[in-house]
Amino acid sequence: MNLRYLVMSTGVLLLTAAGAAAENNAGDAEYNFAPACVAPDAPQTVDGNTATQDEIDAAHRQVEKFIRDSDSYQQCLGRALGSRQDLAFSTHSSVPVRIVKQIERKGAENQKEKERVGREYNAAVAAFSAKRGVSP
Repeated sequence: MNLRYLVMSTGVLLLTAAGAAAENNAGDAEYNFAPACVAPDAPQTVDGNTATQDEIDAAHRQVEKFIRDSDSYQQCLGRALGSRQDLAFSTHSSVPVRIVKQIERKGAENQKEKERVGREYNAAVAAFSAKRGVSP
């Protein structure tokens, strides 16, 4: 019983210390509340008017990889928020709003980037196909 209390107290202490460190660095760059989650870099846009078939094929592979990596990133963010919510529940507290907002914002930004990359790739394929006189 005492050991369980010690483990839970230590977890709260660590979370509190991390939060205090984040507040002490408020003037620095924004503290990352999901440090294990790294957003993927978007691939370069290909110009469908000047691209070769090989360049379109390479762009397709890069876009697919970016989408897969983005899905993994968003899942990581969900797990990071979920673990904070689990800890908050077990300690009868709540996750600070700024943490929730930061993690949700990162997921939303990545989703917008994913959609932008898809639109640009589709436009490049349409231009490439039109140049060749075929439908995409």
